[in-house]
Amino acid sequence: MIDFWKLRTELRMLGPAALLKIVLDQKERHCILNGNRACQFYFKYGGFGFCVSELSGQGCQAEKARQDAGDVEKAISGHRIESHRS
Repeated sequence: MIDFWKLRTELRMLGPAALLKIVLDQKERHCILNGNRACQFYFKYGGFGFCVSELSGQGCQAEKARQDAGDVEKAISGHRIESHRS
């Protein structure tokens, strides 16, 4: 039986460039964390799904994008946009 943690350690040792090469050699997959949408960072290895961003210690890029969009929306919703014409 393949050990998930052993594979994860092996992938972390490869580094981001090698991980991206693995991803580019596969078709784009749907990531569970990304609302089951296609994600360019998600790939299959040894029968398990992995994320390049998370293996690199950066966290899910799709999740960060949603959070950043929410922060921008909160900032905008608190301010009224006024138009000043001369």
